[in-house]
Amino acid sequence: MESFNQCPFRADNPPMSIRRVQTTFTGILFAAFLLAGCESAQVPLGEPDELLVDASVLGEWVSEGEDGDPSTLSIWAFNDHEYYVEWLAEYNDPDLVRLRIFSSDLGGELFSNIQCVDCSAEDRNEWMFYWYEMESPDVLLVKGIANKHYRDSMAQMTRSRDVRRYVEQHMHDEGFFSEEVARFTRVQPESTD
Repeated sequence: MESFNQCPFRADNPPMSIRRVQTTFTGILFAAFLLAGCESAQVPLGEPDELLVDASVLGEWVSEGEDGDPSTLSIWAFNDHEYYVEWLAEYNDPDLVRLRIFSSDLGGELFSNIQCVDCSAEDRNEWMFYWYEMESPDVLLVKGIANKHYRDSMAQMTRSRDVRRYVEQHMHDEGFFSEEVARFTRVQPESTD
């Protein structure tokens, strides 16, 4: 069984074999981030060192998409404050999408700051934010901010404190988040018995 406490992408880690769940990925969590024309912010909600990595979110997660196909995420600790996440667009697609993520606490609500690490130079300088919470030790709930808030306000902001203030002021407004809540369940390790 692989360890999600050590990120396979870091140069100082030994090579690892990454076990994959053989499914088609629909990209519930990161679809908005990866599609052309998606709205984004120029800066994150804060600095990576705000919160420590939460070990409860490390591992492999699966969620059923609208079309019934599962979507999976593999989440590792990159360092004490940041996550390294791999998302595969389609089964047998050789192109993994690699993401850098760190968390911000806004009034007791957790948000992920998401940046693509192997996308085009332009996309690497963009940030997306997703609210998340652990419903139980094996269920992770995730929802994104509606695109209109990036387009109408956050895309023009150049300071993290302004983006953070905007999210804090509007996160309880009707329509602030996209309607869909992705419900990911932890992939249980295979028994070696």
